Amino acid sequence: MVPALAWLGGLGLGYVVESYAHEDPQLRLEWVAPTECPSADNVRTTVVRALGMQPPDRMALAAEARIDRVDSGFRLRLVIDDGSGAWERTLESVNCEELSNAGALILVMTVDPRITQLEPVPSTADLAPSVPLASNDVLGEPPVVPPIAAAPTATAVASSKNAPPSVEPTDGVEQAPSTRTPAPPRRRLDLRFLGRAQAGFGFGPLPRIGATIALGLGFGTGSWLVEATGNYWMPVDGDEHAGLHIRAQLWSVGLRGCGQFTWSKLSVPICGGVEAGQIVAEVRGDLQESRTAGDAWAAATAGIGIVGWLGRGFGVCAHGTAQIALRRPGFDTQPSGTLLWRARPAGVQILAGLCVRSR
Repeated sequence: MVPALAWLGGLGLGYVVESYAHEDPQLRLEWVAPTECPSADNVRTTVVRALGMQPPDRMALAAEARIDRVDSGFRLRLVIDDGSGAWERTLESVNCEELSNAGALILVMTVDPRITQLEPVPSTADLAPSVPLASNDVLGEPPVVPPIAAAPTATAVASSKNAPPSVEPTDGVEQAPSTRTPAPPRRRLDLRFLGRAQAGFGFGPLPRIGATIALGLGFGTGSWLVEATGNYWMPVDGDEHAGLHIRAQLWSVGLRGCGQFTWSKLSVPICGGVEAGQIVAEVRGDLQESRTAGDAWAAATAGIGIVGWLGRGFGVCAHGTAQIALRRPGFDTQPSGTLLWRARPAGVQILAGLCVRSR
């Protein structure tokens, strides 16, 4: 077709048909597009600028491009013959200028696959920046071009047997994947409340071995426990001394912390703490009325236990506790000052009973 006749025919339909051959005959472009789209000269300048005015002599290139209006905007049909065969690519976008820039980049990458982006020559005062596209590493293969980032409705479709696979549409410019490592989720603290009621025997604070009862209430997890305790050592009689008899009992409260080893339904707490209370003693004689006196007692404690959980928050438990006296009360006669009895420096308490825990 004679260029002048092609111009007049295309103008009547709102299209411009232009044909351009680079000074180097290795590059030939035929461009058909609506008048509001970039011209062939604009596309040519973009391609030549990207190639540095020196297209490599290893490849001859002929291309035919046509842009048509469609419902979604514009459609570019690009047929390229690189000397080894012709292949075709079809692109769509709502923005004709970006569509033209994408076509120009395909031409540039077909000549030199090392070039992956270009700076288009503006055809209007407000032209959007070019879109970087991926390239093939193998010479002679058609370049793979991502979809146009003009608008959420942009799509890209490849056709013909020699063309690369089609590219799925994306919304806007494709974002690089985030490299920030997500913070690990917080571990929820499995806090439970625990209680125990036990009975047993003890020796040390009182004159003889005697019965004891204990209550405990605390909280913890499968690996630790904090517990408040209450103990009552029932009255026991001491030895007779100078016609006098002593009968003593002990009340105490304490606080202890435990580390726990847990296997399935079995727990083994190892604990340490302190206890403090009062020993109350009653002194009786054959020839005088009985008298009652009390004095403070305190001790550091260490112990071990075992708990077997039966289900529904109930279990059986046993504990053994050793005591090292921090304060040892003593009782003597007045006014002679004769010592009747003094609490021992160490003691032990063995308990067994029931334990409960919140579910």
